[in-house]
Amino acid sequence: MLWLYIDFPSLQLDCLQGDTPVSTVTERNYSNDQAIVIVDSKKNCIVQLNESARAKGIQQGMGLGMAVSLTHELCVVPYQMAEEEAYLLTLAEQLYSVTASIALFPPHGLALKVGDMLQLYQHLTAYIKTINTVLSSFNLKTNLACDYSVMSAQLLACAGVNLITTDQNIMSKKSACLSIEQLFITDKAKNSLARLGIKTLAQLQALPVKELTKRLDSTTMEYLAQLKGQTDKSLQFYQPKHLFEHSVELLYEMINLDLLLQPIKQLLALLEVFLLRRDYVCLQLEFHLYHRIDGISHVLQQSLVINSATGEYLSAQWLKLVSLKLSSIKLLAPITKVNLLVQHFQSNTGEINDIFLGKRGQLSFAQLASLLANKLGNEKVLRLQQGNDHRAELASCYRPFINCSTNKVDRNNNNTGKTISKKIDARHTDSSATYSVDKQLLRPSFILAEPELLLSNIRVLHGPERISTAWWEQSKDKATIQSFNGEATDGNEPIAEHGYQRDYFVAKNTQGQCCWVYRELNNQWYIHGYFS
Repeated sequence: MLWLYIDFPSLQLDCLQGDTPVSTVTERNYSNDQAIVIVDSKKNCIVQLNESARAKGIQQGMGLGMAVSLTHELCVVPYQMAEEEAYLLTLAEQLYSVTASIALFPPHGLALKVGDMLQLYQHLTAYIKTINTVLSSFNLKTNLACDYSVMSAQLLACAGVNLITTDQNIMSKKSACLSIEQLFITDKAKNSLARLGIKTLAQLQALPVKELTKRLDSTTMEYLAQLKGQTDKSLQFYQPKHLFEHSVELLYEMINLDLLLQPIKQLLALLEVFLLRRDYVCLQLEFHLYHRIDGISHVLQQSLVINSATGEYLSAQWLKLVSLKLSSIKLLAPITKVNLLVQHFQSNTGEINDIFLGKRGQLSFAQLASLLANKLGNEKVLRLQQGNDHRAELASCYRPFINCSTNKVDRNNNNTGKTISKKIDARHTDSSATYSVDKQLLRPSFILAEPELLLSNIRVLHGPERISTAWWEQSKDKATIQSFNGEATDGNEPIAEHGYQRDYFVAKNTQGQCCWVYRELNNQWYIHGYFS
């Protein structure tokens, strides 16, 4: 089986340089040719470095003290294997759309099973071109090597040998030239081979297996068998996640919110690709902002939740909402890492537009509400909602337009009026019985905030209709009115100030207005609303 191994020798460094906007470097008085090194704190040596650092004499494997002595303008970033593995998963996710079987070799390697994909791409050149097209947007340094053994392909790629071929003889010749120091075996095994005078892989493979077994441990022998393809290695294949989570580690601390939009923009671009491939939209984004302590670990400083009243997948639309949200907050500490998490998705059903509505604005009603909610806060953008209560003052209430708990908005809000009017027209048919029932359920178009004393003469047109508080509501009111002070209960329903029993009438006053009035038990009359 033919394998393609992709090695990313400076994955963390390349991702850092790609995520850092030029304006940030300028603000921090750094130039674009700044020497940057990634230092492994456990070994106290440099594991990754850019071309500027290499030009100043710094080499991979060099100690930090020696590197600092060569140049005083050196940007040092701690090596983090977890971050590099997260970047590797991001690359595997992007490649998964063009190739099937992807084996993970953390922290900076991927092995692609080519044999199954050649039936689709017909030729290895077309397959490699597709892979490079996906990776080109990340601006990463890569080494690609093919072999019929996945471990041999890994050895060639990590040695810097770029080999794209299906000829097994060429593969064998390239592998034979590799030195023993490039093998993934222990230092003890390398020393044993060096004492035998073995310097290349060709010399090692020429020795009898029985002789090698006497001098090398079982793990090394198993590795050598895997290089020849005699035994298979247990591989961990990539499995797509059911959520979207990506992080960007910043090269410099950011305190400017405008500059923070640049890495956020890159995260949103990845999210857009993720949603488009699955035909999804999302209603909520979670941003986690981290600050580095002790120069190594990250600590969560702030979390931002961005809501949308309508499902969005375009990064440009989400960027507008994020910009509005950032304009209303203050950073608690300089930011060194940004994480984006999306856990819930919906199918992209699209919007149904009426061609007879004529020309409309660029923003839909839900998009406008989303902009206002992220600028002013969810509690500032409200909508009128029908309440689950037969009492007039509780029959409707104001709720946040975007419900953060479910993050759902009634997509049929615009059609509610049409639906109700159709139901009313349907009820007002020739049936006199239906009409008589409707008259008993008449409700005014305008409800007063507080009932007012009735001070003028009226002429009763219809009634009475008795409305009273249910017995369970009365007991609930007495038990909770003092503790809750009239606020919403756990069920998000307003609590009445007191229980009552009223007789409602439809009446006309001396000014010809059609009113909704009621009489209490003490024969006191009040006006509660007006009919249109």
